[in-house]
Amino acid sequence: MDLTPQQMLAQLNNYMQGTHTGVSDPESDWSKHVLNHSVYRLKDVPINKIPQVVSGTGLNKSNIDAYKQKDLSQAPPIVIGKDGYIIDGNHRLLAFKAQGAQTIKAYIGESKMDLKLVNRELCESKLYRTTSSFKSLTGRDIADLFYLQTLSLIMMYQDSKQHDYAVVYSRKTAQYGPYAVFRTAATDLYMLGFAINNPDYGSLKFKGKDVSFLNSLQFQNRKHYAFMQRIQRQGISKSDITTTLFRFESQLQIKNPILKQLRRMIIDWPRLKFAQRQLVVSKVIQLMRLRGRGSEIFTQVSSMSTRRELKPLPKKQTLKRAAGTAIGAYAGSKIIPKVSKGKLSSVSGAGIGAIAGYWASGRKKA
Repeated sequence: MDLTPQQMLAQLNNYMQGTHTGVSDPESDWSKHVLNHSVYRLKDVPINKIPQVVSGTGLNKSNIDAYKQKDLSQAPPIVIGKDGYIIDGNHRLLAFKAQGAQTIKAYIGESKMDLKLVNRELCESKLYRTTSSFKSLTGRDIADLFYLQTLSLIMMYQDSKQHDYAVVYSRKTAQYGPYAVFRTAATDLYMLGFAINNPDYGSLKFKGKDVSFLNSLQFQNRKHYAFMQRIQRQGISKSDITTTLFRFESQLQIKNPILKQLRRMIIDWPRLKFAQRQLVVSKVIQLMRLRGRGSEIFTQVSSMSTRRELKPLPKKQTLKRAAGTAIGAYAGSKIIPKVSKGKLSSVSGAGIGAIAGYWASGRKKA
């Protein structure tokens, strides 16, 4: 049965009989937190999917011991907020664990934004659900994908129609901490970060069984985790983005010129023209299709290409004109990306004419 936030607050008042600090005060921070949801849905939740209760946060051992002796099937469901943490029921959860229960009934608070993401199964990592999911990737692939997905998230954060998705995705990525524990319920970005941070994790299977490259990286997982937290708080500026991307590019030893070109353009996303945005979206999709097809971010970026202003350009005159506009500001590098036999590479061009000609051709070069 679903409950409105007001019904949930009234129910909690009845359960606690005013004993919880602030529960009887509708203006308290606690009550406002309960009301800051669209709906509460009753579900059976695997206990191992619920974040660990932090000891020393007002827990009463005698209450836990008392619950252990009861038939907990009759106990009120616990309540979990949209941030994944427990609003009410810490003692009951610990008692359930002590009794060896695998699931627990819980009311899950959801916001309108979360409901969209849940419908897309964002709560379950789409691409990297098991350690064997990495077996087709080399260490270099993992680092490049992690950087590309970070770039894509920043692009969406700066896009008015994708901003909310980026904020929620960042929160879900940071939900389990700085990529230290293998979490199948985490996002794909988290799972890639875990692989980079823990390349020697026994169950991870990489292509070629070579972890030496990942071990050589100076990746600062806590810096990236803190950046995800700043995105969810919507507290990053262009200078933050620029500094952070340069730092990650260095730590991950990014050498691919296409990724560097995308980084330059995504930093300036709010100021890009439509043709430039079309180019960025199409190149992100092309790169991610090679190694990250099926990930949540790939699905979301692909949905951006259906927007009228970001649809792929015609292959004739319009494309030639728009491509010149799109690449002009970045022609100094003279790098033209191409795909050959499913692998990324680059060739050197001869300035803006060669670049415009390449994009105008509408073909994959051999």
